[in-house]
Amino acid sequence: TRPGLLRLAEELALGISTFSSRTVLRLGGLYGPDRSYMVRQVREAEGKMEGDGAYYVNLIHRDDVVDALFALWTRETPEIQAIFNLTDHAPVMKSAMVDWIARKLGYFPPEWIAPDRQGKPNWRQPKSRKVNSQAIRVATGWTPRYPSYREGLASILSARA
Repeated sequence: TRPGLLRLAEELALGISTFSSRTVLRLGGLYGPDRSYMVRQVREAEGKMEGDGAYYVNLIHRDDVVDALFALWTRETPEIQAIFNLTDHAPVMKSAMVDWIARKLGYFPPEWIAPDRQGKPNWRQPKSRKVNSQAIRVATGWTPRYPSYREGLASILSARA
C-alpha cells in the first residue's frame, strides 16, 4: 500500500544517514506566497467545485516549515532520530476552508458537484485524516507562526490586495 511504502522509505532514510541526527518531516499541505493552490482553485471554480469537500485537510505555511527546521537544528539536544508530522495542528474540512476563502475573496461559496470522471478513471475522494504535530512541538518547542489556514491565508490575501 502507499502508506506502507512511505513508511518504509522513511525508515530507510533514517537508517542510511551517516549523521547522528536523523529526522524525517511529514509535511501537511504546503502553502504560502505564490503557493496557494486552494485560493487559485476557488478563484477558478466559476461557482462549482468537484467532490463534496467532506474531508479533513492538514496544512502548513511555508514560513512555519522554515521555523520548524530552524527549531530542529538549534535545539539543545541535536541528536534525534524521529519521524515528525508537521502541520499547523488545525485540521479543517475542505468545504469549510473553501467557503472561508470564497468569502474573503468576495465570492459566494461554490456549489459542490459530482466529480467529472471522464478521463480520470482513478479519481477518488482523498482520505479524511486529522494529523497531529504535537511530537515536534514537544521535542523542539516550535509553535506555528500561523496557527491555522485562516491566519496564513489572510496574510497572503492581504499582501495581494
